[in-house]
Amino acid sequence: MEMRMSHMNGVAATGLIRDKFPKTEVVILSDSADETLTFEVLKAGAISYLLKTATINEVASAIQAAYYGKSTLAPEAVAALISFSKRRAKIGGDLTNREREVLAFMINGLNNMGIAEALAISRSTVKNHVSNIISKLAAVSRTKAVALAVQHQLYATA
Repeated sequence: MEMRMSHMNGVAATGLIRDKFPKTEVVILSDSADETLTFEVLKAGAISYLLKTATINEVASAIQAAYYGKSTLAPEAVAALISFSKRRAKIGGDLTNREREVLAFMINGLNNMGIAEALAISRSTVKNHVSNIISKLAAVSRTKAVALAVQHQLYATA
């Protein structure tokens, strides 16, 4: 699985694959070990995370290990996860820049359609961002997420 694709990112694609085919293991092959993306794709169900600099033998070994339910993580992915976990200790520390943008529009009272139009993205993408925001803030509702965001100043300027 590639992390950056034109129609859907690796996190969303991994989640869909794992939902529809729970016995299918996903091995990520990416050009970087971005902290948030590494965490999110593993959370979505990927079993392994390798960089594109991996040798063919390393990729083959990771695929074989995945077949047996074993994880393989590039050292850079391990470092990213450690850094992410340290950063995440702060509420909202795991929000992406785009999620912060969406959050700013939520604070300004826009609904999903309004946010989609403002950011020129689909309403379903906005819905995914809102769901991620609520989850990452451990909020029970959209309203609680907005209240937490204001309280902790977690938003980008819209």
